[in-house]
Amino acid sequence: MGIIKRQSIKNSLVSYLGVVIGAVSSIFIYTLIDKTELGMIQFAISTAAFFAPFASFASSMTATRFYPNFKTEDGKDNGFLSLLTLSTLTTTLIFVSLIYLFRLPIASFFQKDADQFLNSLHFILIFTILVAVATLFNSFAANQSRIVVPSLFQNLLPKVAQPTLVLLYFFGIIGFTQVFKGLALTFFLMMMGVVGYVYFLRPNSFVLPKNGSILRGYAAEMVRFSAFNFTIVLGSVFAQQADKIFITPMLGYESLAIFSFGAMIAEAIDVPRKALSGIAQPLIATSIAEKNWAHISEIYRKTALLQVIAGVFLLTGVWACADSLFDLMIKNGEAYRTGKWVILILGLSRLADMATGTNAEIITFSEYYRFNFRSFATMAVMNIVLNLLLIPIWGIEGSALATLLAIAIVNVWRLVFIKQKFNMQPLDRRMLWVFTFGFLAWLAAYTTPSVYFADLPKMVNAMLTIFLKGSIVAVVYLFLILRFNVSTDVSQTVNQFWGSIKKRKP
Repeated sequence: MGIIKRQSIKNSLVSYLGVVIGAVSSIFIYTLIDKTELGMIQFAISTAAFFAPFASFASSMTATRFYPNFKTEDGKDNGFLSLLTLSTLTTTLIFVSLIYLFRLPIASFFQKDADQFLNSLHFILIFTILVAVATLFNSFAANQSRIVVPSLFQNLLPKVAQPTLVLLYFFGIIGFTQVFKGLALTFFLMMMGVVGYVYFLRPNSFVLPKNGSILRGYAAEMVRFSAFNFTIVLGSVFAQQADKIFITPMLGYESLAIFSFGAMIAEAIDVPRKALSGIAQPLIATSIAEKNWAHISEIYRKTALLQVIAGVFLLTGVWACADSLFDLMIKNGEAYRTGKWVILILGLSRLADMATGTNAEIITFSEYYRFNFRSFATMAVMNIVLNLLLIPIWGIEGSALATLLAIAIVNVWRLVFIKQKFNMQPLDRRMLWVFTFGFLAWLAAYTTPSVYFADLPKMVNAMLTIFLKGSIVAVVYLFLILRFNVSTDVSQTVNQFWGSIKKRKP
């Protein structure tokens, strides 16, 4: 467990560093260029991430599920890695070929932006191939309990490269087409970095399968597993990415750029949930195998409460400082301010996910894992239908509201399902206190006047206001959480932290 804990902690630090880089880039760098151009860049990247799981036929999940069956002491693993690599390349090439073949009917959905879509399509397909292969090798590295270095390549490298390329374009050093070429090079280096790291970890795995008997023994099961998880991935991706998929053809690249800023903030709010989920998953899987339902119930309740505490704190701080965030932007601040409510709506969608705890994880590792397909499929259909209905009425705010409604309704369904099957639920009256404390902290910051010095630039005043209101939110919120001992885990952590600080004093 030692290596797992170290890798989890390090990976969390990498994730937070990526969030910081993404936030700084979104505020200070991406807003420097035309919103339509930024939307084209973000659409290409998000579409490749959307395509990759389909193109690979969920091979990364297959790599995790069946690796123990193929693993050997000599490190050759019966050619399992090479087999999956060939399979991934085959399905990915078939997928991108079909997309290219039907490019004109697909482009017709983009109406006035059809030409721009066609001009960037070949880059999108290249990105898709590189991301699909990198994701497969990332899963294989995780099989060796190594997730940090692949995360550096797959998550951090693009977040550093993209703002760098945007800056080079803004200063006229490269052209707009060169931005896409630079991204292609970035994804290629990302893929080669992950592949090279896996080769460093397990070089003997890079051999072709010679023992056909073991493959024949699992081939049918692997195909069924991949097909089933493909449908789950399909539902999950549509459920989570439907907003970005429909905004561009219905509203244009410019609206996508504005929406993406709010989505980036929402993803930052979601980081604690992802971190806690990563820690909880192996504990839940082990407890289910041991039928220790009391432990699972404890994890279910504690993670939900901790996620709500963290999520409310982050959303409260962001919403209290939202106007000042737009004041920080060197260019186009007022244009991006039109998407201010997207931050709140998508932030609430993340809180809806956090408040329901590890419900998806519990279902995944239980005998009722097939229910996840129904829930993700329902979420996908709801999100698609609601986007089509609400975008024409409320624009990008309608898309954000569609996501909120789909996530909230399906998570309530999961709550009811787990309550019926396992007689446990994560909701706690203390959550009402958490939301109340968040509102009081926001109210204290909201009623505090913004900092304004006539002789200081607007950006400096914005920074001072963010520091002031952010500090008020932190002090009021954390004081109330600790004063009423809402979570013993939080109180103990804070006490241990202060205890270590006191010991260091001379």
